[in-house]
Amino acid sequence: MNFFFSLHYKDIQSRLTIPRFQNRGSFNKNYLPYCAKIANDSWEFSVAKYKKDDHFFYIDISELSNDNFFFLADPNNFLAPNKNFAKELLNLNRFTDTDPAFRANIEIFNSKGGFSSYQSDYPYEMTLKKGSILSGLSFLTNKGSENIIFFKNIYYKPINEKFYIYFVDIKKKIILKKNDIYTNRTNCIVIDDNYINENVYLFSTIYIGIPIFLSQSADGDLSMEHTHPPHLYVLGKKRYEVISKLKNEINKIIS
Repeated sequence: MNFFFSLHYKDIQSRLTIPRFQNRGSFNKNYLPYCAKIANDSWEFSVAKYKKDDHFFYIDISELSNDNFFFLADPNNFLAPNKNFAKELLNLNRFTDTDPAFRANIEIFNSKGGFSSYQSDYPYEMTLKKGSILSGLSFLTNKGSENIIFFKNIYYKPINEKFYIYFVDIKKKIILKKNDIYTNRTNCIVIDDNYINENVYLFSTIYIGIPIFLSQSADGDLSMEHTHPPHLYVLGKKRYEVISKLKNEINKIIS
């Protein structure tokens, strides 16, 4: 099961489009898009406002927020509020468990006419995990532009718990910046141009998530991409060992 989310920062808004079909062409026309958010320390669900055609759900912009997310479910099997679902997210169906992966589309746009788009999916299995995320800054940022990280976390329990993102210079062995971020939120972090070099890494503690990098030029042009696991940038059989050592080194710096 996949969840789908949006991104918002100042005048940057988004549109969310969710397929009604699997990537091999199978449909289930009973499914509807549901919105999930936290209310009174419980999960609260409602059928999202949407438009549709034969192939896609188009979520109403008024529904999109950094504090909610969406999923597909059959209303015959899931009627909100569901008492069994109020205290933890459940893996309701396998419709979006596909290979290749089931993708929704998130389009971002600003008031200057700039736009970009990418995939919007957060696998259910990730909501059950804790850990750390490591990502280099120099790969997906542009000096001279406004650079933002949207760090999306979805955790299966209905909590907004604080944890941290660090910007660490591994050569100087110092913390450049420490940001408070929260579970079950799309967190927005502005990246200083001075942090954009090969020695600086973003590092999260306690909870994992999806870091999405956005660059906005002075003219309003937008470029968006999310990171890949750091071992994909390392060649050789010992790449997991190399990344493990790097994480351990950063843990020593921040502790």
